[in-house]
Amino acid sequence: MDIDLTYCVVNNDGRDYLLECLAAIEQNHPAKLNSEVLVLDNFSSDGSVEAVQKSFPRVEVIARQAKAGKAANDTTLLKRARGRYCLLLNEDSEVRAGTAEALLAALEADPE
Repeated sequence: MDIDLTYCVVNNDGRDYLLECLAAIEQNHPAKLNSEVLVLDNFSSDGSVEAVQKSFPRVEVIARQAKAGKAANDTTLLKRARGRYCLLLNEDSEVRAGTAEALLAALEADPE
């Protein structure tokens, strides 16, 4: 299966925000697009990893064993992503209806 879009979410001790973000992705992602969701947990101490695994078992979680910076976290996610396009998010991002369609339309309208 080809993946159209990978949602890449970095989390830093923001369990409640993260769960809301993942719920919004699930609720607002268009059914016509194939997607995957990756969460990179930046060595959180608030139970984020376990909460995601329990509530969103299809989400792939990458759990760091030490804190890393933004560039390292984003790079790790982009290397793991299988989507044709990636949407880099933080745990407190709000994904609204139409987000994925607008992103893909803009990228396809101007491939460069």
